[in-house]
Amino acid sequence: EKDFGRARILLGRAYYSHKELERAVSEYKMALEIMQRYLRQARPGETKSFYLGFIKGIHFDLAHCYEDQGNRVQAAKEYQDALLIDPRDSVLYNNLGANELHLNNFDEAFRYFEKAVALNPDDLMARNNLAVSQIHKGNHSQARVLLEEILEDDPHFLPARDNWEKLKTQIRER
Repeated sequence: EKDFGRARILLGRAYYSHKELERAVSEYKMALEIMQRYLRQARPGETKSFYLGFIKGIHFDLAHCYEDQGNRVQAAKEYQDALLIDPRDSVLYNNLGANELHLNNFDEAFRYFEKAVALNPDDLMARNNLAVSQIHKGNHSQARVLLEEILEDDPHFLPARDNWEKLKTQIRER
């Protein structure tokens, strides 16, 4: 069934999991086109939000494909498109921030991580990433406070423990 959007999404995921990124991108783009067509034909209310959820997910999955291909600019565009659908999704902001870190856009990364944490203060990874962006900006004391708070909340959260150790090493070397 070539016009069955959910089947295209599943194919995209299968190709992605097998690292066939070009094929995954192709399937996701077809799925996006199909879901957008469904959306245009949908009645207002629950039906539209149903299709918008799929469209947001496709943009999210496409962003991951582009990240794996090293196309960080296109990945950012896909995250932004997903945010147009759901501007309160902290995961999208966190992923955008991580994407900006890879592009060495530390101020932009910081803004995205701040937004992610504001939307979901319990997200340890977003808080950890905010601390990492603080380190890149040279704000070691703010990073230290964030990492200590994370480790107070969850002493076993490995990314924060690793970043805390790196930060301590950086401070000692100064």
